[in-house]
Amino acid sequence: MKKQTIKRKGLETFVKSARYLSNIKFVLIGSHLDDSIKYLRSIAPSNVEFTGFVSDEELLKWYQRAKVYCQLSRYEGLPNALCEALSPPELIAFYGQSLILVGARLHSILFALIAGTPSIAIAVSKHKTLGIMQILGLEDSFWIPILNQVILLCL
Repeated sequence: MKKQTIKRKGLETFVKSARYLSNIKFVLIGSHLDDSIKYLRSIAPSNVEFTGFVSDEELLKWYQRAKVYCQLSRYEGLPNALCEALSPPELIAFYGQSLILVGARLHSILFALIAGTPSIAIAVSKHKTLGIMQILGLEDSFWIPILNQVILLCL
């Protein structure tokens, strides 16, 4: 974690939220790349644990023990931590719980479509997104070019 990502990644929100659920353990896992950990520790209640770096094996154990996974980023493509936390069927089920997905990353759109979730694809290049949708038999999908971007609606 770095100072510049504390707010964007929602780490400050995560730590502050622990105050409202004092009987629940909050665990923040990840390497400390600068002194931002000092700030987070200074605002953390006693029910927040900071592990620092953990091995892949240990990370998997944390995911398996967790009752709740929090992804509080203000913006993100397809977050690596989410993919690490969920098996492929769980990841598809996660996307399947959405009423609709608006995504700028093609893999997010594909996961949502596999799950049967209507999706809006925001594409920088219409050739890549629309080309893949045509391969998938979605060539009749609704799309609108907006500025230099393309919006593709898959129902």
